[in-house]
Amino acid sequence: MHVADAVMAYHPYAFLDATETGAPLQRINEFFCRVTMGIMCKLTVDLFCGTSSEDEWGAITNMSAHFPAGTSVRSMLHYQQLYLSKRFAEFDFGEEKNLEVYGNKTTPVMDLGEATVPTALFGAGHDLLSDLEDLSTLVTTLAPTEMLEFSNVWPQFSHATWFVGNPTAFGKWFPQLVRVLAKYTPEESQAQVAQASAGTYKSGLLRQAT
Repeated sequence: MHVADAVMAYHPYAFLDATETGAPLQRINEFFCRVTMGIMCKLTVDLFCGTSSEDEWGAITNMSAHFPAGTSVRSMLHYQQLYLSKRFAEFDFGEEKNLEVYGNKTTPVMDLGEATVPTALFGAGHDLLSDLEDLSTLVTTLAPTEMLEFSNVWPQFSHATWFVGNPTAFGKWFPQLVRVLAKYTPEESQAQVAQASAGTYKSGLLRQAT
């Protein structure tokens, strides 16, 4: 049984969160992170997310206080299906349910060439969950649709650097995000967005989180 199957069996319709059933695991995880001064947390994050010299141990420890954090169990299972099947397809419910939902026993492939939503791609060179080959495929597929708003790779980032990175790392990507969002923000709301962005940039995402 794969990890996603085991989680699905325990939480068939749930989110992995730091409350209710996730609370005991969250408390244990946070305890070991703190007594090892972040070493246990960093090893765990590095194993799943990749390593980066720009990640801060203190921020990783803070992140452990929110783990597991709001991940849909079905999304985890779908991620596993995509990885094992090597097909970018809809969620596989099994032949009987697929027939009811999709009108076919097999899941339909999702055609990114028909994308109609402006998309920005932020890639990380040391990301073990989303590799650069997949990112390149997305760029190639989305470019003809004119929906690719922005694409860039930060070679030294891990999967988690976006929210546990040091101030220098944060300054590399966050302004780019603000510029992309500003393009689609109504003019009357741009001042509020700028103010909120400045506050987030100053404090970081998890460096000051508790």
